[in-house]
Amino acid sequence: MRVVLDTNVVISGLLTQGGPPVRIMDLWVEGRLTVAVCPDILEEYLRVLARPRFGRVGSIEERYALILGLTELPNTLFAQPDPETPIDVIKEDPTDNRFLECAVAAKAVCLISGDKHLLALGKYRSIAVVSPGSDLKS
Repeated sequence: MRVVLDTNVVISGLLTQGGPPVRIMDLWVEGRLTVAVCPDILEEYLRVLARPRFGRVGSIEERYALILGLTELPNTLFAQPDPETPIDVIKEDPTDNRFLECAVAAKAVCLISGDKHLLALGKYRSIAVVSPGSDLKS
């Protein structure tokens, strides 16, 4: 199953113990999910992990290494959204449109997010927008 993960899912999955985001990250590491990323999303993952409040997890280099290690997994797909056809459906936080753009470019089945404004879509084109607690058929 090809998916896109919102930043909140990745960060929670890396920094917490137990719960749906951890299960999703485990599925990624085990090769049971193909996770699509694009440059803007990777940049956001890294920027959020660089915040001082996550310092208890390790040095910034160690936190970056976690993300970069995930990008080296064979089931990580690098997508390149079309800059000629930007998506502008999320008005509350326009930067979150990048997750939809990545999902479209990657032909993802779903976008997994904890953000209410993304979840309110339910679906974008043929892409389901689901919470981390959703039953993923992987």
